[in-house]
Amino acid sequence: MIKYHDKPEELKFYSLEMNSYHSQLKQEKKHFDEKFILWTNKVSNNHGFSLSRAFSLIVCLTILFYYSEKILLGYTHLDHQFILKDIANLFLLINPLHSLNDIFPNIMKNTYPCIDLVKLLDVIHRILMSYLLFQFLKAFRKFVEK
Repeated sequence: MIKYHDKPEELKFYSLEMNSYHSQLKQEKKHFDEKFILWTNKVSNNHGFSLSRAFSLIVCLTILFYYSEKILLGYTHLDHQFILKDIANLFLLINPLHSLNDIFPNIMKNTYPCIDLVKLLDVIHRILMSYLLFQFLKAFRKFVEK
């Protein structure tokens, strides 16, 4: 008997279908844009199937970018007094609309040698967070009927 509206099976089949389509496209030299979209969807949330993958990428990339920016700005030692502040800053950094001045006070007033690199990293992080938050929400809503 055929099950109708079996969302988990439908999603599993959709993921397999997208993986198969991506494999077919790998054989061809063209369609770079489609290959890129399928690859990023596979990596970020397994084509809408994996909530944990998107969440893990958000957390890992935020930690990586935060401490990279912190080191570039000269904060090289880990002080136990500021662990709660670091955690709060990580939550601020997840928001793509954050202000860099809220995370690193007086950053715009001081002249740091790597300030332009920090700004570049921040822009890249904002783009990645916007995409990953979308993918997280997409995976989170996987059982919602279309």
